[in-house]
Amino acid sequence: GGGGNGAGGDRRSGDGGGSGQRGSGQRGGDARGQRDGGVSGRGGGDRGGGGGGYEAMRGAVRREMSSRFRPELLNRLDEVVVFEALSRAEVSEVAQLYLAQLQRRCADEMQISLDLSPALSDAIVERGYSPAYGARPLRRAVQALCEDAVAEASLDGFVGEGESLGLDSDGEGRVLLRNKRGKTRTYEPATAAGGIEGGDAAESAALLSDGLPKANPLGLP
Repeated sequence: GGGGNGAGGDRRSGDGGGSGQRGSGQRGGDARGQRDGGVSGRGGGDRGGGGGGYEAMRGAVRREMSSRFRPELLNRLDEVVVFEALSRAEVSEVAQLYLAQLQRRCADEMQISLDLSPALSDAIVERGYSPAYGARPLRRAVQALCEDAVAEASLDGFVGEGESLGLDSDGEGRVLLRNKRGKTRTYEPATAAGGIEGGDAAESAALLSDGLPKANPLGLP
């Protein structure tokens, strides 16, 4: 449409002459000024929930986008959402959801009852906590410490259908398994992280607090 000059331009490309009446009124110029604000990554209910730190972060993102992208591209964005880093307590809650999901899957698909210790849950949070990368590393930690261990135990007959399997942590990164017959074994997961975050939680926290390299503040390709 020739008349559209706002954020809704991409939605009006097939409207022909009628698109001129829907230009910068409700979805056009106002979208740039009012709809590019971020929302909190913790539910999105309070747009100012992060205080001055959050507002500074949102302002930095908006300035960086303006310096790197042409207005024609930015005009097509309905909203820019800036997520706050998850706290360790929040990551622990997410871990419990992942583990409950795993227990249901094992019960429904493999008829195996999983008994997961609090120490194992703590080990997952320790391995998967990353302020810079959110919950993605946590999902990989659940896979490395739990899913792979259960799969291996099932494949080699350590646990079978209709049986229970207990998983615990030895405090040194290994998983202790105990089957229904009272036998135990140790599973040692891969030590290297599988995702882009690479190093440990301390490195991720330093990345978040110190910022990315000046030449590419947002880590864009």
